[in-house]
Amino acid sequence: MKIEEIVDGVISADKKSIARAITYVERGQAKKLLKLLKKKGKEIESHIIGFTGSGGSGKSTLINCVIKEFRKEGNKVGVIAIDPSSQFTGGAILGDRIRMMDHIFDDGVYIRSMSSGTSIGGLTNSVFDAIKILNYAGYEKILIETVGAGQDEVEIAKIADTTIVVFTPGYGDEIQLMKSGIMEIADIYVVNKGDIPGANELKSQIEAILDTMEMEKKPLVYLTTAIKNHGIKELVCGIKEHFEYLANNSFLKEKKKKRTETQLRYLLNQEFKKMIEEKIDIEEYVEKYKNKDVYTIANKILKKILK
Repeated sequence: MKIEEIVDGVISADKKSIARAITYVERGQAKKLLKLLKKKGKEIESHIIGFTGSGGSGKSTLINCVIKEFRKEGNKVGVIAIDPSSQFTGGAILGDRIRMMDHIFDDGVYIRSMSSGTSIGGLTNSVFDAIKILNYAGYEKILIETVGAGQDEVEIAKIADTTIVVFTPGYGDEIQLMKSGIMEIADIYVVNKGDIPGANELKSQIEAILDTMEMEKKPLVYLTTAIKNHGIKELVCGIKEHFEYLANNSFLKEKKKKRTETQLRYLLNQEFKKMIEEKIDIEEYVEKYKNKDVYTIANKILKKILK
């Protein structure tokens, strides 16, 4: 299929065309595609909602329930599930879409698993362009699920308008609460699997920590049991409330600017890495300067590149 046909398909929200377009950006061919989309289509301003949390917290089941609530309201929903990468193929290996099979035949829902590649922070370089593609296809709500939560995995807050951190009692999440990065990125906290002993106590712990922190808007905390659809309506109300807060206080422009800055950093890192791989023989430099420390060798490589 020609790129012009793919672009036309994206604009008309054809799922096969959207899939092909995202594959294009994953292969590093985003520039021409996005240029054509800008020329021929109209990019809507979607609400980007990020979900992160430790493995086993039930993020995918929770997202499945959130999709249903948004669909009841007539919203078109796009989902990007960032999966850990296979060390052999580079492909996504968890396949979170399996947990969202309820929506496979719904034309108003598009779900895509993307490999995290070699990126840190639970995001992949292509996710920014995938969001743009979904915007041109008219998806008002875009849900992004990252691979997990840790001190290095807080990048989701730089791309999402609303960041949701999911905790679960009995999974070591009490320790996660001590990690300042996690406690600083969330707009909403969810204690999922609320029917497990210790859920209410964990919710109280989060609220107690938040009470000690100075912030302009105190994050909301919800107790859910996604597998039973408990607490989902309240959570979705909280998500919409946060989006209204952003819109009413002119924070959405700032969020969009932050996304552009973050994507630019990802892109520059990617291009610089490619430049080094193409122009520099690392083994040759190590051998040539074997009596030097790595910082000196790195400076020599940088000088070579900058020339």
